[in-house]
Amino acid sequence: MTVSAGATGDAMIETAHGTRIRVAAVGEGEPVVCVHGTTGHAEGFALVAPELATDFRVITYDRRGRGQSGDHPAYSFEGEADDLRAVLGWAEAPVHLFGYSFGARVAMLAAPLSANIATLILYEPPLAVEAVPAGTWEAIEEATRVGDWDEVLARFLP
Repeated sequence: MTVSAGATGDAMIETAHGTRIRVAAVGEGEPVVCVHGTTGHAEGFALVAPELATDFRVITYDRRGRGQSGDHPAYSFEGEADDLRAVLGWAEAPVHLFGYSFGARVAMLAAPLSANIATLILYEPPLAVEAVPAGTWEAIEEATRVGDWDEVLARFLP
């Protein structure tokens, strides 16, 4: 991974597979990495980031093919997770990882692949709640509490 600094807290990260990902950081403190949904980009956190930045270092990024990030000719969920792993590595310290909508699925895919996550927060993940078997939510909450990301992923993406 290579990093080239940009203006006002922006940077470009080149992932192991050559995709250039734009990241931006504001504030100081424990890092919070925000992952946007399907049709969004990092600017979707423009109202939230300054509020969180009073207490945290807020890191947003444009997912591949969105905003100012590059794209990769072969799309895959694993590629999305690898991109996020590069962002997590750039953040350095253990992060509070927040995923919104499809970004929640990306966060869940990356969580078992990184030891750099202190907290995993999923907001409006695309999931048909009525199709979830009994006991699944409780099992996900318990696995999250103990940091068993493989179990969380297995329960969330059956």
